[in-house]
Amino acid sequence: MPYGFPSGAELREFLCAPITGLRSNRTVDWIGPVTRLGVSEETSLHFADAFLKSGVASIDSFLSRRSGEFGEIGKFAIAAILCAREESSTLHRTDNNDDWYGYLWNALVAGIHKPDDLASNQIRFVTFNYDRSLEYFLQQSCKETFGLNDEGAKKALEPLKIIHVYGLLGELEQVRSSKARPYVTRMSASELSIAAQGIKIIPESRDDAPEFDESKGMFEWAEKICFLGFGFDPLNVSRLNLESVFAPQRISGRFTPIVASTYGKTTAEIAAIERAIPSSSGWWNRFDQKNIMTIRESGVLL
Repeated sequence: MPYGFPSGAELREFLCAPITGLRSNRTVDWIGPVTRLGVSEETSLHFADAFLKSGVASIDSFLSRRSGEFGEIGKFAIAAILCAREESSTLHRTDNNDDWYGYLWNALVAGIHKPDDLASNQIRFVTFNYDRSLEYFLQQSCKETFGLNDEGAKKALEPLKIIHVYGLLGELEQVRSSKARPYVTRMSASELSIAAQGIKIIPESRDDAPEFDESKGMFEWAEKICFLGFGFDPLNVSRLNLESVFAPQRISGRFTPIVASTYGKTTAEIAAIERAIPSSSGWWNRFDQKNIMTIRESGVLL
């Protein structure tokens, strides 16, 4: 959200806007771009109406149940809304009071004078977001910090693994792939199609996607874990399989410290989060603050 992308609640509002009639300066007309991909306006409105009346808060949760009927149109609509937010200038605003990307980058390059030394940073990322803003920010920052070209920056950043467990809006263009698209707000039919194809709809009954296995390995490897902007949706928590990660630690009594931003959460909701990962109870360091202050106050990057 600090970089112009909608929250889960806002994304739902935007997807349902053709039915509700709600409009704001952030709302994107996604039906127009989707129509260019051969989807009728009637089909788009049917999808928006069904999602609205389902009462389900998360589009991922909704599509996991109705992927057969709405999987394709859902991915097209999500891609149209999010691609319109891939504005590179937003990543470098000097008036952003929650610029945790910038704080992260300065921590990564502290004491480093050669790009190859970035590999000394022991850090990994697991994200449920589709956008590529983090990797694009890191790539641009790496290029300008060390005077590299795209290929050089990509190579230097490879050790900083980023997993998109639900897919992403296409690989960044620099990888020169048929699955790649640039980090821009424009939406030609072909670029929108690439973005939509990168989104993964995982049925609710399936928790065995390789991305979740890989993320579980990262949690087992980590000496510190930090949750930022994570809603702790029960399905997402279940798919991370953190209980199996912490079970051996419960026996040994030595738990991995967890830092979490619980900004905007109520006392009851925080208690529910702790119940979702019971073996880690008592090891949470919670901050009712936004991302950058959670990082700074916790010292997780120090």
